Amino acid sequence: MPKPTPVPAATLHAAIAEELGCSRDEAKRLSGGVQSAVQKLVADGHPVRLPGLATFSVVDVPERQVRNPATGEMQTAAPTRQVRVSATGPLKAAVKGKT
Repeated sequence: MPKPTPVPAATLHAAIAEELGCSRDEAKRLSGGVQSAVQKLVADGHPVRLPGLATFSVVDVPERQVRNPATGEMQTAAPTRQVRVSATGPLKAAVKGKT
């Protein structure tokens, strides 16, 4: 089965506009505002829950030993911060219902 292609932003904006009964421009501004707010809050270390969709959080990954695949040499990877996204129950249930 071929890998599905992501939905273009214009299609998402059209779906939001239809769902809310607003113009596509308003839907585009709304999705841009949500994206900007989530980015700022998560970058500041705050977990963000979008009810019925997902939870975004930051995880501090400590320094660790990794193997260079080209040489097989063990190296130390620097500590870093990563974003974790976890689907919430309603999204998981909606996906299971579609299979």
